[in-house]
Amino acid sequence: MVDVGAVDDPEHHGGLAHAVEHLALELPLTAGRSPYHQLLDLGASGVNGTTGVETTVFSSFAPRGALDRVLAVELGRMADPLGSGDDAKLATELARESRLLREERNVRDDTLRSEGGMFISSVFRPPHPFARATFDAEPGDSISPAAVRAFARAHYRPEKMTLVVSGAI
Repeated sequence: MVDVGAVDDPEHHGGLAHAVEHLALELPLTAGRSPYHQLLDLGASGVNGTTGVETTVFSSFAPRGALDRVLAVELGRMADPLGSGDDAKLATELARESRLLREERNVRDDTLRSEGGMFISSVFRPPHPFARATFDAEPGDSISPAAVRAFARAHYRPEKMTLVVSGAI
């Protein structure tokens, strides 16, 4: 779990926390494979991420025999969520993820989304930070890779992360 969510989105780039969640799973880190695909290769299931108002949660469920390798992938992603690839690769992946985020938003239940938005806006009024949290925005193609990296550096820090390992370890 990372202490970053929609409330942390920059004013003109709503949806950035959600985009970084996607990028942290999909950007290739080691051996040219993304954490998502590395986890699947290890037999993990339920590999996913969700971005809420205040937090982003990543999850994966794996066989006990793969625990050490799964933890290595997860810790690697936590240490370097956007990888150390070049900005061209990050820009390409950000554009792809922006398209996927738009598709994901279109597939969601509009009633649930609008009820959730109405609830948040009725409970939290400006200047409360939650009043500007939105789940319908995406950062768009205008945001630079440097801005995405700066956002990740500001929010994906060890003191803002919690790792939970549960089960028959």
